[in-house]
Amino acid sequence: MLGKAPGEPMSARTPPRSQLDMLIRRDFSLFGTLTLGVFARIVNVFDQMNVLYVYPETGSPTEPPPNEPGPSTWYDRPDYYDVRRQIDLGVRIEF
Repeated sequence: MLGKAPGEPMSARTPPRSQLDMLIRRDFSLFGTLTLGVFARIVNVFDQMNVLYVYPETGSPTEPPPNEPGPSTWYDRPDYYDVRRQIDLGVRIEF
């Protein structure tokens, strides 16, 4: 079985992922020789919570293994998720 090691029954199972990225750009010509461009780049338009990693023992990104010692904050793993929505705005000038 690919991706599975002994003692890790659910290590290769993560939920399906989906993400839509968008780039919007508009150029304007000014004074004949100057071009001004504005853009917006949006990553993860619909703000999907995409899981990257899971706990091998449980197959869940939020549910730690049973009978594990440690405080509950030890299992708070934001790095188990892909990036949330990001919006970048910019200006480009060509002359």
